[in-house]
Amino acid sequence: KKYSPHYQRSITKVVEEKSETQKRLALEQKIKELEQFIGRQQVQLSYYERLLATAEQRYNIELEKNSDWKSSNGFSHTDPNTK
Repeated sequence: KKYSPHYQRSITKVVEEKSETQKRLALEQKIKELEQFIGRQQVQLSYYERLLATAEQRYNIELEKNSDWKSSNGFSHTDPNTK
């Protein structure tokens, strides 16, 4: 039967409500936008990490690990998240 000249492949149709298709397309678009946003954030994070490393090398200080700092006006600051 499969090799018969009159054989036609069966076609499976998926029937969705129009609103379901619109919802799916909207979700796919949102995923695309979020993936682009994440990509931009990763680039920005990489830039800031490189900037921080350069500043640490140039000024010979540890900026990431130094939570207690004294500003140029003489006021000191203690990170409230550390105890």
